[in-house]
Amino acid sequence: MAETTAAPRAVLYLRSSVSDDEQVDHQRRALEALAVLKGWRVVEVFVDDGSSSPAGLDQRPGLAKLLATVAQRPFDVLVTSSLDRLTRSLPKMVMILDTIGAAGIHLHVANSSSDISHAPERRR
Repeated sequence: MAETTAAPRAVLYLRSSVSDDEQVDHQRRALEALAVLKGWRVVEVFVDDGSSSPAGLDQRPGLAKLLATVAQRPFDVLVTSSLDRLTRSLPKMVMILDTIGAAGIHLHVANSSSDISHAPERRR
């Protein structure tokens, strides 16, 4: 009997700095297509529409909810179209990477060839 492995669970994070359903829909379609290509099962989509990157988590409920779920590790990979969709702030980026890294969650940035999520030695 062949051994089967479950598809990695993915969540998508979408953000538009202005309220723009078309931009968010474009991000969603592109990331859903990427998930199919990679063999990931999308289990949830977090969206902050009309939220600027410098905004605090209190103004970005999608990102706040995503980070709050990390401890339960309900997903294996966080997928976003570009790093600036998460944040443009280096301290916030470090916090996000530390949070998901501590849970063993991989970050995949669709518009980047760099893999920064599996580099815990970067600050150690």
